[in-house]
Amino acid sequence: MGNNIPTYAYEYGEAVGDGFLVPYYTVETGLKFMEEGIYYDNLSEEEKEQYEEKMPQIAVSVDMLDTGIDVPEVVNLAFFKKVRSKAKFWQMIGRGTRLCKDLFGPGMDKF
Repeated sequence: MGNNIPTYAYEYGEAVGDGFLVPYYTVETGLKFMEEGIYYDNLSEEEKEQYEEKMPQIAVSVDMLDTGIDVPEVVNLAFFKKVRSKAKFWQMIGRGTRLCKDLFGPGMDKF
């Protein structure tokens, strides 16, 4: 194959080895938060201040971050249920791997 010719023959492992992609890691865990949720009224005053001062830094996905959305600012992506579709999984991973210029400050790009 020639250089600069798009192909589906470029495997994920090879792309990671070549430094074009970063490896992803999966973690499965049960959390009280996932079972019962968090209610603003139950937060301490200090927690309420922290919440109001900072934007949430985690996007939570329940079949929503696949097609039709592009949010390069996403840094952390949590799946609240198993994704059984390989195509949908890779679409969602793509949402969290978008490049984003100056996300962490001037000259501090995402990836």
